Amino acid sequence: MSTPFEAAVHGPPTEYVIDGLTYEVTGPWTLLATLLPTGDWELPLLLQLTHPEDREALEDRIVGDAEPLGMDVVEQVAQALVRAATGLDWWAAARLFGWAVLHWVEFDGSLSRDGVDWLAMLATAPGRAAGVVYARLVDGAGERERAAFDATVFLPPASVDSASVPESMVQDESDAFMAAFGAHQAQRADG
Repeated sequence: MSTPFEAAVHGPPTEYVIDGLTYEVTGPWTLLATLLPTGDWELPLLLQLTHPEDREALEDRIVGDAEPLGMDVVEQVAQALVRAATGLDWWAAARLFGWAVLHWVEFDGSLSRDGVDWLAMLATAPGRAAGVVYARLVDGAGERERAAFDATVFLPPASVDSASVPESMVQDESDAFMAAFGAHQAQRADG
């Protein structure tokens, strides 16, 4: 299990293995920001990260094989890639990257002003990019506010132990995170 520091040191994975077969990762890690918050991200992420030649073999394993690869395996591999790339569980990365996308103009503008190209960072060091979002969101928060905020980011959705996470549950979790963040921002503005 990768930590955020380990993900930053080692960088995102360049390959993954399913049933002894190695698949090369060549797709853009910027996909994390666009796909993770959508709720139905595992298969699209896995396919788009995978090298085109390996992608064909993977697609054959998923839909055309005599013993098709189950979606549970696809989900586990995609979730492990997110964990290895960011050092975070998928739901925490989804919530952080989702915030960055929803607040893109302000977020990118403030980072650009400071000479930080967040998209370039996301492409090469997704764990560090997640850390930048987190630092931005907890900046100025007191200990109690930060603990409450951490709970909204890092606690898994109720369905995380189930075999599949319904898209509506992911959206509910995302909505709850955004509501908690909005309350946090309002408290910071008032105080």
